[in-house]
Amino acid sequence: MTTPSQYLSYSRGAAGQYEWQQRLRSLGIDCRMDPLRSIDAGFTSWSAGQIAILSADFRHQTITPVSPDESPLTHDHLFLKVVKSGSAIIEQFGQTRVIHEGDVVVLDPKEPYREMVTERATGLGLRFPRSALRERGFRCALRGIYLPDVSSPDVQAVRALIEVLGQQSGASSAEVRRRLGDQLLDLLDIVIDDPTVVRTGRGPAAIIFKAKQFISRNAGNADLSPSQIAAHACVSEKHLSRLFTAQGTSLMRYVQSVRLERAAQLLAATPWRRNLVVQVAFECGFTTASHFSRAFKERFGVAPSEAQALALRRSSSAAGGAHEGFTAETLQTDSAQDQNIPS
Repeated sequence: MTTPSQYLSYSRGAAGQYEWQQRLRSLGIDCRMDPLRSIDAGFTSWSAGQIAILSADFRHQTITPVSPDESPLTHDHLFLKVVKSGSAIIEQFGQTRVIHEGDVVVLDPKEPYREMVTERATGLGLRFPRSALRERGFRCALRGIYLPDVSSPDVQAVRALIEVLGQQSGASSAEVRRRLGDQLLDLLDIVIDDPTVVRTGRGPAAIIFKAKQFISRNAGNADLSPSQIAAHACVSEKHLSRLFTAQGTSLMRYVQSVRLERAAQLLAATPWRRNLVVQVAFECGFTTASHFSRAFKERFGVAPSEAQALALRRSSSAAGGAHEGFTAETLQTDSAQDQNIPS
């Protein structure tokens, strides 16, 4: 889900306080203000894929997570904060920590905490779903305040990426923000995993996720092999094959499905020209155009040369001339309608 960039400044009066509190509550945050000294506070919120981002300038405020009974955000997400200037005091589980400029802190809102900004502090707050961490095999629950070692070059690199996202303030396209958000999620183990905690092995879901990520990024390589995918996922080829079989497919059949989905999108988005099918076939990892055409027709029910015509017809028939987009599902539906068979 993509959330547009929104800015709000704190203003004196009951109406201003109410709007401030309600907007923050929608982000999973309860806030208590000083009616006079909190003036000129402000924040901007937006999203980067699955990550919600808050660029905050807080003054004389006390922040707590919304009660788990009132918001699923408290159950389903973790918070990460980067302090850009000033300081704050955080209390949780009997711990008290003062965080200063440059610090990074990770909090689990399932356990109540209190963050106090006694003067003025600016920084970035990120809310990211536990499910995204779980599927990557990362730690997704904390007990107490966790402060990564900001002297580590690796932690500094992740913090720099967070700051790049913060500088965007939602100005970049939704697709670029999504891709940056996905990159950050892939790196979050660097700032979340505690090296002093013994970790158990990754579960099947995390292995499958890592393999599918690698396939998505390398599907255009005609030489992509099961051994390469298994090596990237850090498991044996036989074990990875068993995991895909348990999901109702084979490893290389999944690779082919990714290639065909990508080919369908390229055919729909590219102006038709001579040898387009051949070019798309090679770009999507097929070694011959004939193999590609057979696989494409088997998957979608139409030849590659017919795919663009279906997509263009769908686009021109959309209400008001608006483009409804193109997916493998719409291609299958349109093809079935053309042939008068159920999709």
